[in-house]
Amino acid sequence: MSEFQKFIEKFKLNEKYRKDFDEIIATIDLFGRYGVDEKRFRPKGELNVEALLNGPCELRLYLIPCGKCAIILCNGDVKIADKVQNCPNCKPHWQLTSELEKELRERIIEGETKWKFKGNTQELAGNLFFELGNCD
Repeated sequence: MSEFQKFIEKFKLNEKYRKDFDEIIATIDLFGRYGVDEKRFRPKGELNVEALLNGPCELRLYLIPCGKCAIILCNGDVKIADKVQNCPNCKPHWQLTSELEKELRERIIEGETKWKFKGNTQELAGNLFFELGNCD
């Protein structure tokens, strides 16, 4: 199961965070239809890791934007501290996303992984097996 699937399974039926969850899913849908809109991310964090949603919400989804046409959806949780580095819920997901972004960037630079363009879509190809930390 992907990290994003874990996020969906954890929050899709959680009534307490239903509004935040629905907004995150709607934002991802908008990205799919109209392209990635950076204004939807929380204020810039570290590295090339972003978080949804921008605005007052408790739920966070960490992702890696890859231009206007693609994002890599990861995982997230309920943020209970001012900084992600101090949040026991979100820190593991942010760290894993950060490690993935760094490893992916290195593989693209070294030519192990490439973006393939097919019409209006793009997909990653090449070495896509990653052994990184564990958020379970």
